[in-house]
Amino acid sequence: MEIVALLSAFSILAIVTIPSYISHQRDCRASSVASSFRSYAAAFRNYSMEQNAWPGNSLPGSIPQGMEEQLPRFDQETALGGQWDWEPHTADCEASICLVHTNCSDAVVARIDEILDDGNLQTGDLVLDGDRIAFYISE
Repeated sequence: MEIVALLSAFSILAIVTIPSYISHQRDCRASSVASSFRSYAAAFRNYSMEQNAWPGNSLPGSIPQGMEEQLPRFDQETALGGQWDWEPHTADCEASICLVHTNCSDAVVARIDEILDDGNLQTGDLVLDGDRIAFYISE
């Protein structure tokens, strides 16, 4: 009888804590990626102001030439998986920092949008396009 009560208590504890833990993990990953988007956007804007031009395009997972010192971990896998990508002179605006080939949940992407933008993944500076999360920046 005591074992059943103990198992019931552990089950209730797990039911209460597991969703909280998952939510906390999601928020931590979203905050980490949002912070990287902000830092990288500032680095690209600074480069643009100093050089009077955006750096050239680069392949996903590689650092644009001339930005090696300003972009720590830009060439490494992100907290959400996937790779960073720099796209100067995109059709929608002057440039964008993208996170590509990630398999994160829509809830994580929505949380990133809440942190950085307007909370709507179809509008604003942060947009979800397939498996590509684009953060648009201008000079």
